[in-house]
Amino acid sequence: MNSAIDVRIIGVIESALEPRVEQNGPPAAKIYLPSPIEPETALALYLRSRGSATELAQPVRELVNRIAPRVPIVEIGSLDEFNERLYATQLWMARAAAVLGVIGLLLATGGLYGVSSYVVAMRSREIAIRMAIGAQPREILKMILRQSMGMAAVGLLVGGGAALAVSQLIQSEYHGIQKIDPGAFGGAAALFIAAMLAASAIPAVRAARVDPVANLKDG
Repeated sequence: MNSAIDVRIIGVIESALEPRVEQNGPPAAKIYLPSPIEPETALALYLRSRGSATELAQPVRELVNRIAPRVPIVEIGSLDEFNERLYATQLWMARAAAVLGVIGLLLATGGLYGVSSYVVAMRSREIAIRMAIGAQPREILKMILRQSMGMAAVGLLVGGGAALAVSQLIQSEYHGIQKIDPGAFGGAAALFIAAMLAASAIPAVRAARVDPVANLKDG
């Protein structure tokens, strides 16, 4: 028995809103058929609205009851709410990674601050001598900042290289993920540099304010 039927394509839609991450190749193509041809046990209705799902719940129920009174409405919610349940594990892992990133940045900031402060304390006599023979406070400030940011640059290069390697690994496992996101990498680098600059600024200012007379006299 030949079960083939003639259908007419009435349109092509954009990529689906479902943020699925497929392994082993691109997502499979989908075709939407009328329910008499391909009956479904459950249907999903997507609506675009400026309001919240709560505001639309009652009007949607009234509309469905008016068109098909026997059709039960199981659930109404926003796409974000459904994704929150469908991809709870993935979202949790992404948020955990973000928290770990923030903790790592705080640790790096505190570490650079501690190292810079220690260097300034150890070189206080040297700084005092430099200022006694004519070095200006701004020159001392630039010297300490340059040395501190040098250490930060090494960390940025090592961390950036590791991030690139991990991104390539992820891209090889999941289809549709860019190897390099310039915006993400640029923003992360800018945030790191700003944090490192703030961490090294306090010790540098402290070094620029060293009193050479008092420091050499105590030495």
